[in-house]
Amino acid sequence: MSYTPLVVNRVMQRQKVRSCAGKAEQYLRWRQFAEADGSCSIADLAIPQTYVLPQDCNRIRTALSSRRNSSWIAKLSTSSHGDGIKILSRWNALNATRSLCRDPRSWIVQEYIKPLPIEGGYKFDLRAFLLVTARAGRPLRAYYHRGIARRADTKYVDPTATGSSINAHVTNAKSQASKGAAADSHFLSFNRVGRALTSEFGFAETYMQHTVPAQMRKLLEFAVRALGAAESWSAEMGSFQSFAADFAMDPRGNVWLLEVNSAPLWIHYHTDDNFDSRAVYRTALELVLSDHGPQAGPPLRRYAGWELIGWPTTVDSHLVKRSDLQLPATRLPYSPCKQVARDGLHV
Repeated sequence: MSYTPLVVNRVMQRQKVRSCAGKAEQYLRWRQFAEADGSCSIADLAIPQTYVLPQDCNRIRTALSSRRNSSWIAKLSTSSHGDGIKILSRWNALNATRSLCRDPRSWIVQEYIKPLPIEGGYKFDLRAFLLVTARAGRPLRAYYHRGIARRADTKYVDPTATGSSINAHVTNAKSQASKGAAADSHFLSFNRVGRALTSEFGFAETYMQHTVPAQMRKLLEFAVRALGAAESWSAEMGSFQSFAADFAMDPRGNVWLLEVNSAPLWIHYHTDDNFDSRAVYRTALELVLSDHGPQAGPPLRRYAGWELIGWPTTVDSHLVKRSDLQLPATRLPYSPCKQVARDGLHV
């Protein structure tokens, strides 16, 4: 019996991109990739306005002047699980960012997407999974799994309200993640969220099954292509990279891409409809083996909840370059302003 050697989280070449510190670079890369198209910004692509301080101090001052009714969320670029998050209301955002601009540490400040609270008034977000495999001599492959929803532990209160708790805005605190598989009230299935949206707000019964996954898939394709525009991807035999992407839903039901984590923890949790994260991880590895095995053929378009999204069409060497990225269906150059324009993505 022969075995295929696997190289975990080695698709991206630079080490710092594989850490939490890479989030600052991620947002700068998204912005550059969108603006290179010439006619849109990341806000037009359903990504909240995001600034990396201190580099963007001048930019954010301009944004705060023009968006006086917005609230903002700030966190250290190296933080995770809600540690150190600050909610900046429209009343204190300008003074708070002045203070952050004097801090030698790197901060990420993102426009706060007002949520659509469900099940009695609780904020939720969506966590999807992304898998990228690379192999010399064939296109990069990216697979998406729609994942789960995560609910806050405290009822939502507008961030401008007096006494608003940070727990009303955080859905991935350490205390929540540590509950693991027993956190039935924290980890929600798409079916459960869909039932709540239908009964509480009149959304179509198929909204969480069709509309939302389609929005998420477009945004994840943008994220993969933006990464490819700035990074070389290792096509070493057995290379693959796992990601976790977080999305917010606004009061109209629009989905916004908040961030993509390049080294997520693979922990065990389940939801009410028999979703089990262990099955997601197992099938991800099965896809990797399928892509890298000695009999590897064309990519699987769908497999156990995973779906293939956009991928390059040619590979000329052991590294995948930006020039190779094209839409597989049309063979036309990828344009984020056309493929992920807000008018075509949002409801």
